[in-house]
Amino acid sequence: MCISNFHCPQCLKSWRGASYQDYCLECGLKLFPSMSEEDKKILRFNIQAIEDLEQREKYENFYKINSE
Repeated sequence: MCISNFHCPQCLKSWRGASYQDYCLECGLKLFPSMSEEDKKILRFNIQAIEDLEQREKYENFYKINSE
């Protein structure tokens, strides 16, 4: 599973979705200004769940390869 990148519309810096942030670290532009705090929490939880799934799949594949 692939996590899409977020892109800052002002400076075009990008970062992985697993690193959720409310503003661009490069230029300070406030991102997602129209999202409510509740929606931001939901987005943050969804991003973390995807990252956790990727980590679990990686370790399961590593275990399968080494147990053969």
